[in-house]
Amino acid sequence: MKYFIAFFCLWITFLLSQCNKPIGGDTSPSGDEIRVSDEWARPEQLPPPVSSSAWEDAPRISPDGQVLYFTRGKDRDVEAYVSRKTKDGWSQPKPLDFNLKSFPTGACHSQDDEIIYFASVRPGGFGSGDIYVSKKVDGRWTTGDNLGSPPNTKYMESEPFIASDHMTLYFASDRPGGRGKADIYMTQKKGAGWSEPVHLGSPVNSEFDDSQPFLTQDGKELYFMAVNRKGIPGPAIFRSVRMGGKWGEPEVVITGFVGEPSLTANKQILYFVHIIRKGKNPADAKIMFTRRRRP
Repeated sequence: MKYFIAFFCLWITFLLSQCNKPIGGDTSPSGDEIRVSDEWARPEQLPPPVSSSAWEDAPRISPDGQVLYFTRGKDRDVEAYVSRKTKDGWSQPKPLDFNLKSFPTGACHSQDDEIIYFASVRPGGFGSGDIYVSKKVDGRWTTGDNLGSPPNTKYMESEPFIASDHMTLYFASDRPGGRGKADIYMTQKKGAGWSEPVHLGSPVNSEFDDSQPFLTQDGKELYFMAVNRKGIPGPAIFRSVRMGGKWGEPEVVITGFVGEPSLTANKQILYFVHIIRKGKNPADAKIMFTRRRRP
């Protein structure tokens, strides 16, 4: 049960059990102040109709910033939605065709609005959570095909992100052989299947929980969520920069019980989710965004 909850609620309900200290600050509704690094402006919550009385999570923005995929709901009642930017704001969110009643759909990502990768727990899977792919046919999404093994295992695979080359898939897994309870892996298309996943290693992965990868369009920056890392209680957003073919030491971008980072291709707007707590327990989740202060 703990895997199911963690998988669809930002890994948070399970992971928060590891966090006993609140983050300092007194400005957010949950008592967890959202703090951003100097290059980012004060975050704002996405307004209705994206924000609602439900739990909104797992935002994935399209490279051009015009299409937003996200999930709505909690526990078993989780579905993927899409909203499109209009001259008046964001359109009324619509559920995606590959949602399956009573079998929740997790984070999904698409580079081109034609092929989308998503995580789900549904019949016929390999383990606690699998990665699927759906294609748009005549304007509708197919029900989705399991990616098979590899990359899926009897453990939990989630938070898929397909890179701009459309060939490289990043994801999180709690499979054995990692450094923490959850680590980030990479696999590449290989014929009709996928290559054996590669653990990103240190310094991206750590003895803590590292998940929810997002690679910038140029492939030079990796944003991700980590829990209790660098002495920060709870989930926070980090960034690692690739230099000379190697990932650098991750730096803190946003703190305050946040996760699911997603950037536009020009790196000017960063979307993320904020977990709102009552006491020590997660009570709600809302999609936020922040604008870069400088190019």
